[in-house]
Amino acid sequence: LTKRIYHSPELTQELAELCEKEKIKPLRVVRSVPTRWNSVAAESKRAIELRVAIEALVNVGRHGRTRGTRLKRYKLSKEQWELLTQLQPVLTASIFVKATERMSVSGRPLLYQTILLFDILEKKLKQFCESPKLHPLVRYGCTLGRDVLNKYYEKTDDSIMYRLAIS
Repeated sequence: LTKRIYHSPELTQELAELCEKEKIKPLRVVRSVPTRWNSVAAESKRAIELRVAIEALVNVGRHGRTRGTRLKRYKLSKEQWELLTQLQPVLTASIFVKATERMSVSGRPLLYQTILLFDILEKKLKQFCESPKLHPLVRYGCTLGRDVLNKYYEKTDDSIMYRLAIS
């Protein structure tokens, strides 16, 4: 949905008008980019900020016709919005943003820094996995994130450089 709005000047303008009508600061949607690690977090955060206007845009009659943009097929259910709302703090937790920024710098982090970041991230993901306040799907997503993180962490066992870094 955000991709459709982002690439359409007409939809972008209409969203801005709906924001003003709903007394929301008119902001552009953020489009996620696979090569930008934190872009999904930024996209979801902005979508939540613009939720009322986005829902109004999707419900505009002319966007449901066969010809035209047909946005109704992208409409999120109440449960999907709730999941996105619960997932958003996981994605934007300051430790994740800082870790991805640290790992994506041009100079690349040193091995000992990476291992420390892995430990911190794993601990934070574990907290999210065990949180009874989060929807089971969000907790499951955090579990999958932990699995991926641990997969890469295990690769350090194969490295002599790792052993040197911790000694």
